[in-house]
Formats: sequence, structure tokens, C-alpha cells
Amino acid sequence: MKHLAFALLLLSAAAVLAEPVKVGNPGFPYSVPGSFLSVCKQEKGKYHFDTFPGLWIRNVSTSWRDNFCRLVPSVGGKDLVVSNCAMREGWLEAYTEKGTIEFAFLRPDVILVRSKSPEMHIRFEYQHPRQKYHFPATFGRVVDYMHFNADRIIKILGIFPFNADRILMDTRTGVRDPDKGNTVRVHPSKNGIEVALLDIHTSDWDGVEVKGSFEDAVKTQKASFERLYAALPSVPKDFEWARHEAAVLFWTTIAGPRGMFRRPMMLMSNNWMNKTWSWDHAINSLSLGSRDQDAAWEQFRCMFDFMTVDGMMPDMVSDEQIFWLAVKPPVHGWVFSKLRAMKEFSPERLALAYDMIGKWTNWWLTRRDFDHNGLCEYLDGCDSGWDNSTAICHNRPPLETPDLQAFLILQMECLADLAKTLGKDQEAEQWTARSKKMLDALVKILFDENGTPRVRRLRDNGFDDKSLSLVTRLPLILGKRLPEKCRARMIV
Repeated sequence: MKHLAFALLLLSAAAVLAEPVKVGNPGFPYSVPGSFLSVCKQEKGKYHFDTFPGLWIRNVSTSWRDNFCRLVPSVGGKDLVVSNCAMREGWLEAYTEKGTIEFAFLRPDVILVRSKSPEMHIRFEYQHPRQKYHFPATFGRVVDYMHFNADRIIKILGIFPFNADRILMDTRTGVRDPDKGNTVRVHPSKNGIEVALLDIHTSDWDGVEVKGSFEDAVKTQKASFERLYAALPSVPKDFEWARHEAAVLFWTTIAGPRGMFRRPMMLMSNNWMNKTWSWDHAINSLSLGSRDQDAAWEQFRCMFDFMTVDGMMPDMVSDEQIFWLAVKPPVHGWVFSKLRAMKEFSPERLALAYDMIGKWTNWWLTRRDFDHNGLCEYLDGCDSGWDNSTAICHNRPPLETPDLQAFLILQMECLADLAKTLGKDQEAEQWTARSKKMLDALVKILFDENGTPRVRRLRDNGFDDKSLSLVTRLPLILGKRLPEKCRARMIV
């Protein structure tokens, strides 16, 4: 189980691939570490929130799902369909029947867009499907510079002289309407088009100059990717393609410090789930622990930045929002024990981990044991991270579930081991006793006389032993701490 999280990530990568030999899956949004921008080709109806297909620049900052700017190539007045995309080592290619559009990040806030076709025009269409905006955009001439803005600010600069015009229209209907859309249409020179898109989120034009060529951008990002790729665990040769795809997922989803984020944080997606949840960050850290402990520590620690004084962690965060309506399972002790087994941490980090995990555990023990029977409860389905599981959907919270107790048992064992390492022998004994007490309660209450796992409902003191959800099978992580009959029933 040393690399369980990485194995899960490999399986996720494998599930979305049609051809494992490709350098990059065309469904992955293209981005680089530190950036809040991404480039992605979206298919109509592929996601329930995608109603407008095409090639998109997305901004993953703040909003739940924000298509920001659609790129529409055309030749001779006829719009071209982007048939496919390929992520190369350092840049992205988007293919049309009349030529290729290339994208490369010069730095996290600057995307270079290039077409070598002297015939291809490109429209940059701002669109927000849920709200209307008035656009104080200007059509300026400051060394071939123009910009348009709304709730996000983006700049378009010409790398070499170019012609462009601005259209105020509804990008969905084509009807000119200054309240519904804002389009910049860039025309090619004899060398084609090469422009830079700048993400300037919190300020207006600051006079920044774009220095560096497309080739410079490719070289920089290729080296960045290779460093991260080397940091992932090795795998058998037959799975190297999946290791590469997993590296792409890591590399394209790390947002930089900004707003609420105090350190680099791995988003769950640049497409839809563009936030960080307070258990995913820990699982992600496992995949880095064997080769890059500093990066693993940053991912493990990042959500603890938002812990309250009484030890509660939020459900999820973005760079501008914190969500407190739910929490996530306490997997952190189990994860940290795995990280320590890979490579021991410094005394300073061990002490900080003991403090963080201890507060988080005490919050569960003091705030989520409503009937004081020694077992903790999920107050909301989202607390479990499995809110669509049968164990949750078929029962109304508060619920005592086997998985939650198993996580806390291992978390208290982790704390006991940390306390002993830090010379806190009395606290180590206390954590050990509390862990054993919860294990006894788990076996007595949440397994029946035959060893079948079950969920307990507090509202009627009833049990559900029919669910085959993995929520009821996760206590297998306790191994031989559980009676043999309990293990056997879960395996069957």
C-alpha cells in the first residue's frame, strides 16, 4: 500500500485514455504549475455544464466553473473546427483543417498563442453563460496592445505588429449587444499571428513587458515537467505511459500562492472541480513522498492553513473562497504514517504535524460524537466524501459509519507514534488508549454478530447492513486489528 494514492492516480489516468502511447491526453486542460489559466477543447454535452463547444481559455480562479474566453479560428470568413489537441512536452497544439494553433506558457500568467498561417484569423470571445456584464474595454493602440475585461482581466499583446478589431456581441447568438459579449478579432500578418494573453487578476495594466520567444517558453516548461516527472515513483515498464499521464495531471493542476492560497496547491481539476478539498490534498501528497518530501509536505500541510482555532478544517477552498458547510474524512493520520515510512521528517515538521493532526482529531472527538457512545458521526453526506454512496443516500445523517471510525483509529495511532518520537510519553499512552477504545466500540456497534459491517442512524437508532458501498468496507485498512470474521465478511 506504499504507493496506493499513486496507483489510484494511475488508474484514473488509464480510465480516460484511448491510446496509451500519446504524449498528452487531449482531454486534459493544458496548464503549468503556478498558473490559474488553462487551455482545453470542450465537446458539446460532454459535461452537464458545458453547452458551448470549442477551444477555451479557462480561468480556474474563484468561480466554480468558469469558461472564460473561446478561441475561434477562421479562414476566408469561414469558422474552422478544432478537430483535436495534442499536449507536447512544453506546449499544446490545436489542429484545424487549415493549420495549427500553438500554445505555450512563457510564465504562469502569460500564454503565448501562435499560428504560422498567413490566412488564419482568430477571434477571442469572452463569454460568461450565467451573468451579464458591461465592459469598460478599450480598443487601444499602445504598441499593438489592447485589452478587455469583466470579472477577470486579460490582456492581448502583439508579439509582432498585428491588426485587430473589437466587437460587442452576444457570442452565443451573434447578435451585437454590448451587455452580453466582448470579442477581439485578430488578423494575420504575412508571418501569421503571435499574441500573448496575460492574466492580471488583481490589478490593471502595469507596464509589464513580455520578454522571451515561443521557443524559450517551450524550453522552460519542458524542463519544469521533467523535474516533476522524475519526482514520481517508478513503475514497471508496461505502466510507464500511465506514470507519464499521472505526471501531466500533477503538473497541470498546481496553482500558485494567491489570495487565500499561502503555498502551491493542487487543484482537483482545471475543468470542473477547480478547488482543493481537505482530504484530496493529503492523498496527493502520498504520490510525491518517496522522491520529493518538500513538495509532499507542502501538499499535506496546505489545507491546515485554514484550520480554525478549535481544529475544524473546511470542506474545500479556492483562492478566494472557503466552504464551511461540510468537512472531509480524517485520512491525515493514515497518510502521514505512510509518508513517514517513506522518509522521516525533521523534528520541526514532526512537531507541527503532531499539533495539526492532534487538533483535527480532537475536533472530531469533541464535536462529532453527539450521543457520547465513543463513535463519531457524519453530519452531512459530503462529510464522508462519498455523498452519492448507498450507505449515505439510503440513510439520513447523522450517521455512524465504519470508515470514519477506521480513519480515526489509525489517526490516533499515528498521534501516539508521533508523541513517543517527540518525547511525549504520557500523551502517547493517552492516544493509544483512545484508539483502542474506539476500535472496541467499532466492532461492538458497527459490526453485527456475524461480522457484517453496518451503518447506524442516530435519528431512530436503526442500522443498515444492506449497503455494499465501500464506505462499509474501508475498515479493511485496520487489518488484523479487526476480528477475523469481520475481515472475512468485508472481503466476501
